Amino acid sequence: MNDALIDCIYSGDLVSQVARDVTILYTELEKIAKTNSEKVMNLRGRGKGTYIAFDTIGAADLMAKMRSHGIILGAYGNSTIRLRPMLIFREEHVNAPEAILGEKTYQ
Repeated sequence: MNDALIDCIYSGDLVSQVARDVTILYTELEKIAKTNSEKVMNLRGRGKGTYIAFDTIGAADLMAKMRSHGIILGAYGNSTIRLRPMLIFREEHVNAPEAILGEKTYQ
């Protein structure tokens, strides 16, 4: 079972794929940080593959809202949100956090 899983990860180039798609998400979060600095502050994780973190005002409320939309994330302290996209994360998933943070329509 473990060998099959590892083969799937390598044959599907999942690590590289998620790193590319997370880069798109990071870019979108940078745009939000420029226009709404209270929602996305101190954005970090550029080029880290599957790690993005940022500080925000009202982290608990924002986390609850994002979780209600199926976004997997965690908190660190009172103001930091960490996103750790899984290997199944794809470009079509980018619009979920962007929609919530940017107050755009998300379906």
